[in-house]
Order: sequence, then structure tokens, then C-alpha cells
Amino acid sequence: MVSLRHLKIFVIVACVTVMAFIVLYQGFFETWNQGWKKLANTTPAEQGLTTSLHGNATALQRKTNPTQVSQETHHLFFLKVHKAASTTVLNVIYRFALKRHLLVLLPRRGNNLHQHSKNWQSNALPLPPGADHFDVLCNHLIFEEKSVRRSLPKDAFFVGIVREPFDQFLSAFKYYREKYSIGYLKRIPGWWPDNVHEYLKKPWFWEIGPTGSFTNNRMSVDFGMEPHGLRDAAYAKSYISYLNSTFHFVMVSNRFDESLILLRRLLGWKIQDVIYMRNNAFGGKRKIQNFTDLERQAHRKFNLADYELYEHFSRVLDDKIRAAVDNFQAEVKAFSVVLNSVQEYCLAPRGPDGAVKIVAEFWGEEFLLTSQMCDLMTLREIFFVKRMRKANEEVTGQMVSGSGE
Repeated sequence: MVSLRHLKIFVIVACVTVMAFIVLYQGFFETWNQGWKKLANTTPAEQGLTTSLHGNATALQRKTNPTQVSQETHHLFFLKVHKAASTTVLNVIYRFALKRHLLVLLPRRGNNLHQHSKNWQSNALPLPPGADHFDVLCNHLIFEEKSVRRSLPKDAFFVGIVREPFDQFLSAFKYYREKYSIGYLKRIPGWWPDNVHEYLKKPWFWEIGPTGSFTNNRMSVDFGMEPHGLRDAAYAKSYISYLNSTFHFVMVSNRFDESLILLRRLLGWKIQDVIYMRNNAFGGKRKIQNFTDLERQAHRKFNLADYELYEHFSRVLDDKIRAAVDNFQAEVKAFSVVLNSVQEYCLAPRGPDGAVKIVAEFWGEEFLLTSQMCDLMTLREIFFVKRMRKANEEVTGQMVSGSGE
């Protein structure tokens, strides 16, 4: 017969066991519930899914792991956005394509596929004989997803870039008014910066249609946003959500090196593949401190879509940097050291066959920086496009049909 003492011990043990089980179960349920809530509050892009529009159909495609890419990406679309450091990125991509013998989709004439229409394919060189696809597309065009996807392999990686809108506006205003004498900007009286002050009093008076303008929500126009929605907050946010699920990564030029290091990781490229020198600088540094809060507010109101676009992808970049592993900030600092060495050698007097060894200790790499590499990093875009046309001919072993200068 079980004694009363044994019965009491049994009851105590049973109670302790049940209480321990309840605590463990609650901890598991709370962890599971938090994880589910976090997943439910993430966008499809954050969950590793990207939405692609094909007519009215929506297809989900799995994105690559953003920090664990071991194989180089060779199929790439880069949306070259006006006055957003995109010429520097294009130079990086061209050099990579040249070194890897990749086929780049290029314009027949000039260096833009189209700046004012989504119908850019009429100015694109055809696929060379013997080739079944292009690898890279990165010259100026207005984004239209279906035409881009038709031009590249299905696994193409989509990259864009944005810039702080007021800074982008000032750069575009000065560049297109003074270098290209664009008509609507030349009509504005006065010299810099008085003409900008005049413009900001009534931007709607001086502006022309968005697709013809370089200062009217130009970044959003480049990303394919329809003109009727540029000052419609609901439309802009909806379209930006679509972009967020379509582009694998959008760089922020104001944080260029951080963006470039993240891109290097995403593409599985080496550090020597992303070295650069600033291109397309115009007129030196602009003093922007003399603009009032009212002028900035007027610009923000008129360029609503560009501010929505920039602020969204700035937040996305912040999230990606916070989530980055493997000493990300240390890599950015090490990259700056490498760039200083590159700049020092390329700007110094050097012979055509000169070279210097760059030790990239952080990555366990070293590479030979040649005089020819320096020349390519500083080559003007229009001449680099011509060089790439010849490179396409060399890749296919045949002349590219219709390749005009």
C-alpha cells in the first residue's frame, strides 16, 4: 500500500513537472507567435520574394540570399537614373562585362537608349549573330518591366539607384542648363544660384512635361512612374511598393560606398570588380546652404514622388545595413583605403604600361592595378559605349549588324 508520505511526494513531483511544461510551452508559443507576427508584417521582398508584372498576371520569384552569394552574377539590369552617380556605376558594370566577355545591350546611336519614352527598343542594337541572349543592360532608359525582361535572361538581377531629391535637382539644374542649354531651363533669368531661387518661386510655371524634363520628379520618371501620379501620394506609394518587389536592390548615392559594398556581396563580385573613380562631375561642389526652408518645402511639394521614392529606399538600405553580417562597416572602411590607393596611383603621372600591386588585406586578395584600368575608370561614357560595341563584336566573333557610332 502507498503511504501518505509517498503520495505527497508524487503529487509534488507531478505539479512541478506540469508547471515546467506550461512554462516551456508558453515560451515556445510566444516565440512562435512573435516570429509569425514579424513575418506577417514584412513585405514580399523582405521575405525573399519578388513580384514581377506580366500583363495582368503576377508571378512570384525567389530572390537570392542577400549575404551568401558564392557564384558571380553575370546577368544584370541596372536602371541608370539621371544625376544620381549612375555613370560611376555604369563604368563599374562595363569594366566587369569587358573582363568577363559579357554581351551588353547597347544603343545604336549615342549613349542613351531613350531618355523620354518607354519605347527604347527601336534604338537598341539587335542581338549579334550566334548569340542567344544579352547578359547586361545598363544604359539610360525609362523603366518598363516587360521590355527589360524580354531583353535579358530570366535570372537577371535588377538594380536601381536614387539620390537625395534636392541635391539631385540642383545637380540636374546646373548640368542641363549650363552644359546642354536645355530650353526650359535657359528661359529662367539670372545666374546661379539666383535662377534656382527664381525657379523655386513657381516651379509649375517654368516646367514642361515630366518625360521631357530633367527636374520634374526625374528619378520617378526614370523608374517608370506615370506622369499623372507624380503628385498623387497614394499612387506613388503603390508604385513604389511594386518597385520594391521588382528590384532586388536599390542603391542610395548619398551612401555610395555602403551601397556598392552591399551590391558586391549580392552579386558575388570581387573587390577589384567594384573599384571606381568619380565620373561626370560638373562644375565642382555646389553651395546649397543658401536655400530657405520655404524653398525646400516648395520643391518637396512639387516633387512628391521623388521624395517618396528616395525616403522609401533609404529606409530599405538602412534595414539591409543593420542586417548585414561579416563585419560590414569594417569592409566599408577597408574599401575606402583601397580606393585611396587606386586614386593615388591613377592620378599620378604613369606610363601606358605601368602597374601597381594593390593588397586588399580585408578580403585576402591582391590585384594588379594597371594604367589601362585607370584609363577605363576615367573614360567618358560616350567613348566607353563605343568600346563596348567593339567588345560585343569580339565576343561573338562577328560584326554587330547596324552598329553606328
